[in-house]
Amino acid sequence: MATEVLINKKGFLTSPQCAGEGDRKDTLFTLPPEVEYYFRESNLFFKGMPPSDPDCEAGIPSLSIIYPQENVKIFIPRNSESGVSSILAKAHHTSQEAVLYWYLDDKYLKTSTSGEKNRVCAIQPLPGKHRLTVIDNKGLRSEGSLYVLEKE
Repeated sequence: MATEVLINKKGFLTSPQCAGEGDRKDTLFTLPPEVEYYFRESNLFFKGMPPSDPDCEAGIPSLSIIYPQENVKIFIPRNSESGVSSILAKAHHTSQEAVLYWYLDDKYLKTSTSGEKNRVCAIQPLPGKHRLTVIDNKGLRSEGSLYVLEKE
């Protein structure tokens, strides 16, 4: 999808409210964050959106949980050592500088810092329904439900 954006002199994404001299309009190829994640992995030349100007919120950054997908049912096998295995939850943010905070059922799990190539978090949910939440350092959030199946 083509999106018209405003880029300032420093190369940051900006908004019309913060427009200044030397800013330029550009049309960029944009994808939803979960699609961008996979596209970026397989296409070395894909750049995606430039980062937002920290002094002016452009309103374009996006955050999405890649795995587990919404309302997925998961069976987590037990390992022989500790008895508990984990799954790797994965998220994608269009800004590589964003810091992500992970929560399972409103309990803090971990912080993914900027610059981490893979935004992942190991979770060990017990059987039953759970809510995974990822929030960035500017309050943008993505949430999803998952259901962990019991061993029969």
